[in-house]
Amino acid sequence: MCDCENNVVDLQQLKIYTIMAKYKALTNSQQFLYGEKSITITQASSQEELAFVYETLGQTKFVERTE
Repeated sequence: MCDCENNVVDLQQLKIYTIMAKYKALTNSQQFLYGEKSITITQASSQEELAFVYETLGQTKFVERTE
């Protein structure tokens, strides 16, 4: 899904995840580091952001796949 050495995300793959499932944040605010970038998820985060944190970063304690 990602070229981790170059911090490149396959956006087509990420869009497939959001079509196949819905995601829900389990925390009010949580910050993650991905390479040199910081990602903060909240209850208002987009499905793409939540899918990235769940599928790519594997943070199942903070994001739930509901479908």
